[in-house]
Formats: sequence, structure tokens, C-alpha cells
Amino acid sequence: MHYYNFNPADFNNSARHLTLVERAIYRDLLDMYYCTEQAIDGSNMKLLARRLLCKTEEHIESLNNVLKEFFTFDGRSKRYRNRRCEREIKNYRNKPNKNGHKEVTPDVTDSHSDVTQNVTPDNVTMTAAERQKKVRQERKQMTHDLISIGVTVDKSLKIGELRALHAQHIDDIKKHVTKIVTDNSSDDVTPTVTTGHTQCHNNHAQNGAITKNQELPTNNQLNNYNNSNNSPANEKFDVEFWQPLLADIQPLVSEEVPVMPSMTQAEFDKHLGKFKTYRINKAAQGECVATEAYCVDLFVSWIKREYIHEQRNKTATAKPATNSQTSVADYSSLGKAPVADADDSDIPAAFLQESVTSSAPTQSPKRTRTNTVMLNGLPFASLPGMTTAETIAYIDEQYDAGETKDETYKRVLKELEAA
Repeated sequence: MHYYNFNPADFNNSARHLTLVERAIYRDLLDMYYCTEQAIDGSNMKLLARRLLCKTEEHIESLNNVLKEFFTFDGRSKRYRNRRCEREIKNYRNKPNKNGHKEVTPDVTDSHSDVTQNVTPDNVTMTAAERQKKVRQERKQMTHDLISIGVTVDKSLKIGELRALHAQHIDDIKKHVTKIVTDNSSDDVTPTVTTGHTQCHNNHAQNGAITKNQELPTNNQLNNYNNSNNSPANEKFDVEFWQPLLADIQPLVSEEVPVMPSMTQAEFDKHLGKFKTYRINKAAQGECVATEAYCVDLFVSWIKREYIHEQRNKTATAKPATNSQTSVADYSSLGKAPVADADDSDIPAAFLQESVTSSAPTQSPKRTRTNTVMLNGLPFASLPGMTTAETIAYIDEQYDAGETKDETYKRVLKELEAA
């Protein structure tokens, strides 16, 4: 931009509370924004500070304050955006020139460039949505032109192949469109030329013999003719010719939960093919998509569901079978002395019976929530006839060096039961 509208009152009202340094930085940021016609690059703050001559800590702090107050940081592009600047740049790009036409190039195909008049070069960077809209309209127009002259068009053709096919039949398309427009121009009268006119007047008469409806139509005239004859006012969005770009869909998929890895072009084409087939079938049943924005939302949700479904299938495949019953081992006999058979022993019966009796496990008191004591991190019931406090005091009293508190408890319990 070589110039932009500056309103001193608006600037003073919004920046009156700023210091002189902050006001200067704010003006420099606005000039940088309009000069480059793009948001402020915030990926390298040191470089940004250097470009704005912010060398001291005070200047850098002022820069951060201005960016935080008047700009919005875009995490995906790592740029600081300002709504007023974006609106002014958009108005500058679409302002009419002295002939009353916008300086932005209208939608013109390469094949129609030789018959389009008064069109300036398209030097303005389009957004992703504008590029998609232009490609979609171009594909639809070229497909209609080819079908109108009897050429069969494969819907799977890429845009470059379709352009080449359209350029191959451009002469037949011009003749066909000129014939249609001429047949519908019955109200125009072609002036006759007499033989007595001068050569100069003959040239004017020859030029006048071609009325405005008989001139070779531009791309916009073709669109107006096709829309007036073949496109009803309530035409729905045609998903069959929709060709989104991976670079435009991937950020929308990545910013939603669950976060999925980046797609390859092959994976993207696979998702797009399935989605378009499904939506075409739905359209045949009367369930059409109204707008492109809604179609983008449906496609992003489709990719998310496919990703979640694939992850669940992988998890189910990798998960081992856990339904098999495992036999429970009996560990109740561990730590107990083996019981000898009385018929197969050379130990006297008195000693054998005493040995068997002594090896029997001691029945511990029943433990409840109110009579439980903790010894070395293990729960035990209070000693018979004692409270928890009395049990702990008695264990501390009977405690011998070299044994743990739980061992003391077991020893004391056996002594009390034997008594």
C-alpha cells in the first residue's frame, strides 16, 4: 500500500494513555502492517524489536505492551493481527479505479484470457476460501462449456487436465456461445451499409454491424447467461465438484480434539473420495449441503470419526485376550510345618502329637474397625481384654531388642492364649 486513511481523532482516542515511546512504536507497527499488507510477524521477537529500533529493555517492554493491547496473536501463523488494519487493506484491494472497475481481477480462466476485456493483472493474494471458490467456479464453467458442445467430461479429471481439454475445444465453445447469444438477441437490429458511403464510414458501419450481444462474450457474461438459464436461485452447494486443499483442511483438523497427526496427500484423497461419495448419495435422497462452509465442517468431522474408528480398531487388535480363567494357587500351607503321618514315623507318639498341636496356627482375635492397631504398617486386632491404647502400651512394654513390633504382638498373643 502506498497510502492509507489515517484518522487523528480515532488514533488519539485509542492511544491517549500511551507514553511517547509507545505511541511511536504503535505508529511504526501500523506503517509496517500497511506497507507489507500482512500481519506483524511475531515468530522472532528479537528481529521484530530490531526492525522497530527497540534496543533497550524499556523499549522492548513498551513493544510488548502495544502488541498485547492493540493486536491479537494468531498461534497458527505466529502473527499479530489488527481488525482495523485488515479491513483497510481489504478495502484498498477492492477499491474501484478511475474507470469504475475494481482493481481486483474478477474470476477469469486462462482459456478466456484472449476474449476478456478491461481486466487488470491479479496481483492480490487471495485467501484459501477465495482460491477454492475460484477453482470451483472455473471447473463448473469449463465442464458446462465442454458438455454443451457434446464433449464427455470425466469427473475425476484434475483441474490442470480439465483446463487443457477446455483449451483444446475453445474455438468450438466460442462458436456455440456466440450462436446462443445471437439467437436470443432478436430485439437488436443490425444497421445496413450502403455502397455510397466513404471508406471511413464503411469502417464505422462495419464495427456497428456487430452489436454488443454479438461480441465475443467474456467469462462473466458466460456466468450470467448460465446462471440465468440453468441455475435456480435456490441451488444447493454442489459437493461433486468440490476440491478442497490439504493445506486448508489440515489446520482445521489439527486444532480440534483429539489431536491427530498430519495427513499425507494419499490419506487426504482417500478421505475426500469416501466423503464425496457419501454426500452425493445423500444429495440423491434429497439431503443436500447448503453452503461450502457447512460442507467443510462436515468433512472435518468425517476425518475425525475415521481417525477415532481406526485407533479403536488398532487398540482392539493389539489388546491380548484377558477372558481366560486363571487357576488360583493355594498358598495357605506356606510357612507351616509339614504334618507327619503317625504310621510312617520313628518319633514317639507323645512327641508327635505335641509337634502337631504346636504347629497349628494361632487363632487371632477378630479385628474390627474400632479395635484395630497398626504395627509396622500392618493391621492387628487389640489384645484380648484390652483397648487399642492399652494394646499399644503393652506391646511397647514387652518389646525386646532385635524383633519388630508385629513379632512382639504375635509373641505376646501366644503367651496370653497359653496362659
